[in-house]
Amino acid sequence: MVGCVLYLAAWLEDDETGARTAVMGKPAKKVICGSPSTEPLNVAAAEQAAAVLQAAGINGITTDRIRSVVWDKLVGNAQWNPLSALTLQPLGYLCRGHMVELALSIGKEVVAVAEAVGGIEPGEVDLEARLEMTRQLPHGFKTSMLQDIEAGREPETGPLLTAVIEVAGEAQVEVPVLKALGAMVRARGDALAGVHGPLPGAGA
Repeated sequence: MVGCVLYLAAWLEDDETGARTAVMGKPAKKVICGSPSTEPLNVAAAEQAAAVLQAAGINGITTDRIRSVVWDKLVGNAQWNPLSALTLQPLGYLCRGHMVELALSIGKEVVAVAEAVGGIEPGEVDLEARLEMTRQLPHGFKTSMLQDIEAGREPETGPLLTAVIEVAGEAQVEVPVLKALGAMVRARGDALAGVHGPLPGAGA
């Protein structure tokens, strides 16, 4: 078993009429491979995967803490994807000004969950440093969830919000901001799907 974390930017390109004509992307900065266990066969498989990527000209690297890498990337995705879906704003707007405090609150909740389940060590994720890293991206960068909303697709709340909220419940970590975001993004997804009445089993 091998875990991988990919860092890749992709976006839709429009022509002069506004019609979407192509999916564009930048070469992957890196692909981090690692085993979720210390099983020798899994560790060797991760090293082989990274070697194959390197041979293909892709920056494949290995880590012995793949769970930490997954949580680290999830922090950023959980911060910016829901906010972009709800505000329809790109990262350049969100990571500056009045949205920053909310984004940091989201990050703190995800980090608390990750620390509670042993995914990362206390103090391992520097939210301020991650914020500065985000500010280096193009001002008009759109998250995948914002691209989903603009295309009329249901936003990917499951892996980015719902899963974290479920793990938080099992670990008895309070995540009120994540729960509020999850409810609002799901409501936006329902609106896109044409669901405007009461949901089955919902209270009055």
